[in-house]
Amino acid sequence: MWLICYPISANEKVDTPKSALHKISSVCLTSPFDCLENIDSTIEMVPPKSRVYFQILQYKYEALLNLQHMERLYNETKYWLNQPELPFLFQISNAIYFAKAALRMGDQQGSITSYRFAKSLLGQMNNEYPSPLRLVQFANLQMQLSEFQQAYKLLLSLKQKYPKSPDIHFMLELNGNLGHAANQLGKTEQALTHWQESVKWAEQFGNKQQLAVVLFNLADIYEQLQQYPQAQQNFTESVKVAYQAGDKIKANQANYHLVRVLAKQHRFCQALALYRTLDKEILPSKPIYPFNDLPQILTNCTTAQKVN
Repeated sequence: MWLICYPISANEKVDTPKSALHKISSVCLTSPFDCLENIDSTIEMVPPKSRVYFQILQYKYEALLNLQHMERLYNETKYWLNQPELPFLFQISNAIYFAKAALRMGDQQGSITSYRFAKSLLGQMNNEYPSPLRLVQFANLQMQLSEFQQAYKLLLSLKQKYPKSPDIHFMLELNGNLGHAANQLGKTEQALTHWQESVKWAEQFGNKQQLAVVLFNLADIYEQLQQYPQAQQNFTESVKVAYQAGDKIKANQANYHLVRVLAKQHRFCQALALYRTLDKEILPSKPIYPFNDLPQILTNCTTAQKVN
């Protein structure tokens, strides 16, 4: 499952659908960028609406989600809604991904309807065969709908049930989502523990884009705990790894937080220099990213220089 990543060209011959799935899975699990570059040509190599076809689609959905291509994710998952003849597991995944994308696209009713559908199918599924990773994905959706306590309870039950799972992807997703849920519930120290553990799993998983995200979230917890040197170290590492992964959006976002952490340590001129490199056009459209604090940092830098 965690193999060396190599690209697939449109001209490369793939003998069987199984070999196509094997190759694209190794790509998608290590790099969402390479995944999206290769997945459309790969899916053309397998029979339409086959089991492998729908497995490959789910890798595409995960890459679109990780890279925040919400409009594409919304449109592609919407196409497969309300088709009960599709594979059961794909219906669940498609409903979860659509609900997440719909929420980000402003389709609140569509998101809630799809959430309820996924919840119903998961209830049926777990009576027959459990899917821990899909339950983690469902808990993530619960958090996006502000059901933090329910999500945390579900995730803790999975942590207790699968304490030594050999599935590195599952352990990464489980601990990362536990970190998110604990943080939302004000359990900051527990969140720190979960994110620290997530780093270990992210490093083993080998997906640099996801490692950058984990380091970013760990740094955010350190900042909340006012442990600014640790926050600075992890934001800096997140920027480095994000650039290695080709994720300029996450790198820019981490640099914004790094500016804030530097300012909190009274390193105003260093903060100012970094602030001027930020690309405000690709910062998330959230209230925590105001792009209007340059005058204050400039004033503080000038004052510090005069004192010194």
